[in-house]
Amino acid sequence: KYNMISLTQGKIGKVYVIHSVENLPFKIKRRIYELGLLPNQKIKVVRVSLLKKAYLIEVGGYCLTLRKDIATAIKVTA
Repeated sequence: KYNMISLTQGKIGKVYVIHSVENLPFKIKRRIYELGLLPNQKIKVVRVSLLKKAYLIEVGGYCLTLRKDIATAIKVTA
């Protein structure tokens, strides 16, 4: 039905909808949820660092930087 991709595969400037957060330890997953990265939340990739190690995202009206391993665990749909 929907083409689910990792947040790291997303295009800069495009808005996605979070589907799930997978394969992260409970502590990190809980913190991700506390920051507003919940299923069905809209998320936008604003910038990617030069070495693609960090991702600047916009969610819920504020910007946030995620490490690549965490961004990879966030599955989104277009």
